[in-house]
Amino acid sequence: MNPTIPKAAFDFLLKLKENNNRDWMQEHKKEYLANEKALKEFYVVVEKGLNTTDEIATTKIFRINRDIRFSNDKTPYNVHRSVSF
Repeated sequence: MNPTIPKAAFDFLLKLKENNNRDWMQEHKKEYLANEKALKEFYVVVEKGLNTTDEIATTKIFRINRDIRFSNDKTPYNVHRSVSF
């Protein structure tokens, strides 16, 4: 299987950058969840590939929500996705 991140995931993040608020996110929750599922499938394929040469203990997928408690920027969502293998 050739792992790829769907273009729709990048398009969603670009739209989120322009509309980084809770109301917009609620309106586009189905789109977010579909992209989240595709990204998780991609991460699983990458992790399997990494496990052929190394033992990956855990894969950590970071939340899209930002920690805004101590930030001057109060936008609620990250406009990128992060994962740690």
